[in-house]
Amino acid sequence: MTGLSSQSVVPDAGGQQPDEGGGGGGGGGDRRSGGRGQRPGMDVRLLVPALLGWIAVAAMLSLRPVVLAVAAAGFAVLGVVFMHRRWRRRSWVTGVAFALLGTAMCLVAAAAGSSVREAGLVPSLAAQRATATVEAVVVSDPKIVQTKGVRPMELVMIQV
Repeated sequence: MTGLSSQSVVPDAGGQQPDEGGGGGGGGGDRRSGGRGQRPGMDVRLLVPALLGWIAVAAMLSLRPVVLAVAAAGFAVLGVVFMHRRWRRRSWVTGVAFALLGTAMCLVAAAAGSSVREAGLVPSLAAQRATATVEAVVVSDPKIVQTKGVRPMELVMIQV
């Protein structure tokens, strides 16, 4: 033989040798991993949109579900506006648009949870500090359940 191995290495269109790590497809996977034979680092591309979504939910959690839904619609409209072809030419706009759309989805989920929590008569009666008298008939023997926490207490569970 002439000294060539059975696998020939052909440079790509840019004159670069292809990766031998089997990364395939992405081209340049070697840059993120820091060297050949190492696993690539953590992908943190969704970290900023997730953090912005969580911060928005934490800041607006005490608001009414309607306000959360309106804020979510505003973030979604801004995200769609940034997705327009005229704005997409800039490199940072797509990331901002996805962050806004992710925040909108987080706020929609918070609005749904808040609306379930506020459903029924109990929240309005609790806001009025209303009291109630309940008459019940015990139909089974009580069971003592030990609780764990800051102040352990005994609860008596009964079926009415």
